[in-house]
Amino acid sequence: MKIGIGAKSKLIEFTLIVFLITIGVLTGCVPGEDIDPSMTQDDTSFPVDTNNIEMPTPSTNSNSVKETSAPVTNSSCARNTDTPGSVEPNKNANTVNQTGTVKEPEVISITISAVGDCTLGTNYKMSYENSFDAVYDRKGKSYFFKNVYDILSKDDFTIANLEGPLTNSRDRQAKLYSHRGKPEYVNILTEGSIEAVSFSNNHTYDVGQSGYDDTVKLLSSAGISYACDGVYGIYETKGIKIGFVSVNEHYDGKLIEVWLEDGISKLRQQGVDLLIAAIHWGRAENEKTSNVDEYQIELGNKCIDWGYDLVIGNHVHVLEGISKYKGKYIAYSLGNFVYGGSKNPVDKDTGIFQQTFTFVDGDLQIDDNVRFISCYSSSSKKVNNYQPIVATGNDARRIINKMNTYSAQYGVAFDLDGYPVKDISLTEKNKSDAYYLVFKTSFKGNMPVRSVKSIGVDLSYLGLSDTAYLENMISEWCASNGYTAFFGTKAEMVAAGYNIMAADGEATIVIFDPPSWSNNQVRCTVFRNITLLNYLREVYTSAYAGDKWETVKGTYIQK
Repeated sequence: MKIGIGAKSKLIEFTLIVFLITIGVLTGCVPGEDIDPSMTQDDTSFPVDTNNIEMPTPSTNSNSVKETSAPVTNSSCARNTDTPGSVEPNKNANTVNQTGTVKEPEVISITISAVGDCTLGTNYKMSYENSFDAVYDRKGKSYFFKNVYDILSKDDFTIANLEGPLTNSRDRQAKLYSHRGKPEYVNILTEGSIEAVSFSNNHTYDVGQSGYDDTVKLLSSAGISYACDGVYGIYETKGIKIGFVSVNEHYDGKLIEVWLEDGISKLRQQGVDLLIAAIHWGRAENEKTSNVDEYQIELGNKCIDWGYDLVIGNHVHVLEGISKYKGKYIAYSLGNFVYGGSKNPVDKDTGIFQQTFTFVDGDLQIDDNVRFISCYSSSSKKVNNYQPIVATGNDARRIINKMNTYSAQYGVAFDLDGYPVKDISLTEKNKSDAYYLVFKTSFKGNMPVRSVKSIGVDLSYLGLSDTAYLENMISEWCASNGYTAFFGTKAEMVAAGYNIMAADGEATIVIFDPPSWSNNQVRCTVFRNITLLNYLREVYTSAYAGDKWETVKGTYIQK
């Protein structure tokens, strides 16, 4: 049979089409489909919108490992894609499989909240009236965390320090301060969305071994993970295992380092993805100081070196600073939170430390998605009503400023919303205000003797291009306190006879050493010559948040 040219052409065309379709099927490519192998996920940073954050679904498991499966669409502490340190998955993480489709990286974010000491109960010496027990009997289990529930329920994991046993046992130990809460108080934790507790502290055994045993049974039955000494906790959410260790320096000294290192090893064997160290440490009982001691710094850094991703401290019942070491955070103390140990503690400042950890294809990313939420341990300022509340207005500003002054030496600072800040541009006026506050604070409780008539001030080491503004403020302060002011270098003060006047008790000499600036914070050393052989050397830290400076005194040396 003969085929005409037109038909032959059509046959060739049809054969080519069939051939091309066959090739397309074999290679996984469909004509007209455009594949971009560089395609990446649009956004992996989660803006703060607590109204849209889904609550984790509580597990029905009764063991110490609890699992939540509800997805959390937003992080409560990561701001937006413009936040420094927000995580962006590596574009190279996208892969093209054999069928030609693009595999997006798996991104999982876990928000962890940490709060301070929770003493659910009373001191045995405390009267019933207005005590924690009395408030519980009147208000019930949901009362205590009511004002912070919206925050804690929207994270993935909240850990608190349980400062005292929950038991009916009467086996009280012979000690000055002994705490005990009723067994039903465990429901306060579940109602407050507390997923885990650290339980190694100086009140763990206030009611002996029986109190300890009763407490851990209650925690397990309530689905609350716990850790204490050689017992390590695990909590699982979104397929991520969080492991944590709790130790007490005051009872066990440096033996706690054995548990901390062993904890990492044991938890890694169980497939833990994220590690937290909760350490009871700091100054002696009831010292209530914001000063971090050398061993806290040493041990906190060791924990990071060993492999912990976050270190949370407690014990001193007041806030201490927050440091950052090798990109990871150490919160030395978060103070009291729900604290039944006192009807009216003097210092009610506290806070919630939050950090969002992001995993890309199972790998933990290094980022800076943290937030310090200023709180007050009582919603009443007059008494302790055992109901913490988020601080607002001037209280929030004051607490942030306090934390900034405490954290300045570690190069950590927070803005007024509690998010970390980088270096900001401070004007000469801003810096002069900081130096003036240091000058003024240095005289609090340290006023010159009555014979002093003049104060000599050396500002030459401050690095200011113009000192007129600062000189004017200091002069006004001196005049209002009955002194004259003289500004000059050491040589100029000697030439003016100030060394002789200081020796005779007629003058005081103030010398600023070169300051150390970090972010919006300054550490400033001030020498005050009382006589030529007697002087004070004081180190001050000032922090700036918004439009106000706060200053605290650090090291004090007298010679």
